[in-house]
Amino acid sequence: MKEARLASFDGGAAASNLRTLHHDGRDKSDGAYETNFILDRNCTQKTSSMVRLSNTTKPCSLPRRPAPQISSTCHGRLDPRPISDQAFLNSCARQLISYMTAHGYAAVLSPTTLMAPSSKEFASVAIFLFRQADGNFKFGAKTEDDVPTFFKQLRHPFQISKCTLYAVGSLHTWPALLSALTWLVQLYLYEEEAKCPAKEVHDRTDVLFITCASCAYQHFLRGDDIICNNLEHEFVSTVYRSLSEEHTKLRVLEQENAELDGLLKLMLKECEIRTPVHKEKVLRPAS
Repeated sequence: MKEARLASFDGGAAASNLRTLHHDGRDKSDGAYETNFILDRNCTQKTSSMVRLSNTTKPCSLPRRPAPQISSTCHGRLDPRPISDQAFLNSCARQLISYMTAHGYAAVLSPTTLMAPSSKEFASVAIFLFRQADGNFKFGAKTEDDVPTFFKQLRHPFQISKCTLYAVGSLHTWPALLSALTWLVQLYLYEEEAKCPAKEVHDRTDVLFITCASCAYQHFLRGDDIICNNLEHEFVSTVYRSLSEEHTKLRVLEQENAELDGLLKLMLKECEIRTPVHKEKVLRPAS
């Protein structure tokens, strides 16, 4: 036993409140143990504690609390699009400018503006696009409340936080907002295409793809990723089966074509043998 330190408490008289902390360090076969005794002035043991230490832990070190781990589900679904890629963002900006220019956006909109817009510029673009769905749409007292609500009503698959609208043009928030606006433009373009007269589709693979894509997208909006993956695998299997059937039919047609080609050659050969006799009869002068 050895005396480790002498501690003094301020709550009472110095002589009566003196405490002596003794330390007893013992090694066990499975690790080190540290025992602490708190004794009063008369060397009467008041409390004791034993702490097991690992072989690599220092006797005086305190255990660290593990750092908190934030799950990705706290922020909703993760966007699989490369929203941090500059090429993707440039493509989104071009689509946005093309749609808004074609649909009568009055203000000047350039790629430079869409690189880091101000809150006023974003509000102008957003309200123009929102009114394509609702002609009477108006922002309320707080734009940061109306924008997430609008996208949620249209079942945008990714969550838009209010925090992103406090600094829309920053490098951390604008890519997600630009991607959301582009998604809205693509939704409008799809609606316009759907209203056009239906085009007759003759290719069976195209019909399967359109059917699978329209069904899978509905489940994608609901967040049913497992069903989307199952539909994709089913579509691929169906296409492979269809291609296998087509290859089988092609081999049958090739075999029939080879047989017909052989028959044609045989008929042409017979025709060449009979042709001289026929010519001789035709060219012989009449008696």
